[in-house]
Amino acid sequence: MNNYKKQKTSLVERVGEDGSVEFVFHVLSPDLTDRIKFVIERLMKKYDRPDLIETVFASIIQLSVSAVKTNMRQYYFGINSLLPKNSLELRLGNNLLKRKLNIKTMLNFQKIAWEYNLYVKVVMLVSSTRIVTIVENNAKLTEYEDSCIREDFIAASHYTSFMDYYRTNDHLDDFQRADIALVTFLLKDKGIDPHAFTINTRTDNLTVSKVEFPIKQDTSISRNRKGFV
Repeated sequence: MNNYKKQKTSLVERVGEDGSVEFVFHVLSPDLTDRIKFVIERLMKKYDRPDLIETVFASIIQLSVSAVKTNMRQYYFGINSLLPKNSLELRLGNNLLKRKLNIKTMLNFQKIAWEYNLYVKVVMLVSSTRIVTIVENNAKLTEYEDSCIREDFIAASHYTSFMDYYRTNDHLDDFQRADIALVTFLLKDKGIDPHAFTINTRTDNLTVSKVEFPIKQDTSISRNRKGFV
């Protein structure tokens, strides 16, 4: 416990020489949320794209919350010997996790996450043509969870709004799958190609979500998608 209190566990913030910004944390606190919003506002105004502030912010927060919950899921699934291989097992595990989602548990999880090295990293990479946001967490998905994510990327592309998608997909009680769909529609609403949003679940034990936001209207999406869906 004493070692835990000596650590700066709530937030590590780094600014690179190239203008990139990186946050590393265990839980998403209100102060951290405000700090991320502040950085996004400065970047978007600097590059004359204030119209993207809310979309960039919402996507980062949505994916960060999902990443924290995924880390929580790995921990609570592990101590309850759950390894979801089908929709029933995944739903049972998610129902267990939902009962844990309260302020007290979230505060306690910061200590647990530090002890088990379960972190979330948010990176914003900046260039003259685009801002790339990356949200990474180190909870390993099962093969079934991975296949669900890939199915949702394909399914969401066939709908024009999140509400239409939500009404016809009863699996969205799974927070991670709902978050993926929501980010997809955030991009669509801004006229951004949904292919700008990719997820890599096949590198070590990491789950890495990446979204490219064009600064210039004629910016094309990067085709370097190795390992991403």
